Amino acid sequence: MHTITRDLADQTWDRLMNIEDDDTLEMLIDRMGDAQPAAMAYLMSMGEGDFNEDEQEFFLILGMWIWQTLVASGSELAELNDDHFEAVREENVPWLEEMAEESSVGWVAIARKIVAAHPQSALLQATVELIEEEDEDVIREQNRGVLLIFLKILTEALSLQ
Repeated sequence: MHTITRDLADQTWDRLMNIEDDDTLEMLIDRMGDAQPAAMAYLMSMGEGDFNEDEQEFFLILGMWIWQTLVASGSELAELNDDHFEAVREENVPWLEEMAEESSVGWVAIARKIVAAHPQSALLQATVELIEEEDEDVIREQNRGVLLIFLKILTEALSLQ
């Protein structure tokens, strides 16, 4: 697995944000669903019941961006299954619990610890910044940390070799 650079993460985000028509976005969603059906199912189901519609949509966009960034790095991604996600999710339960106990502003301190020790630190740092920058009308404060951990799980599952 290639280590993602901040430049690549930013370029991929810019490309994704410059998609102007719904057909192209739908095609990208379909392509991810075909290449990584378990990852797409994960993106569609995580946060269900906890995330509102805007948060769910933002989660999907960030998940697609992570997948696109890993693909753009030239890394070959094995097709994942539910067992991969469950194993990675289990490894991240302590982070989920810590985020759930933390105040809404405390999630950033936990995020810094995660980013500092992560093999894909540039990608996770960019993820943290995108979550931080998003308006509270889109992502409620209490869901920012959990959203990060869900995306960390996706990054790690897709990074398995």
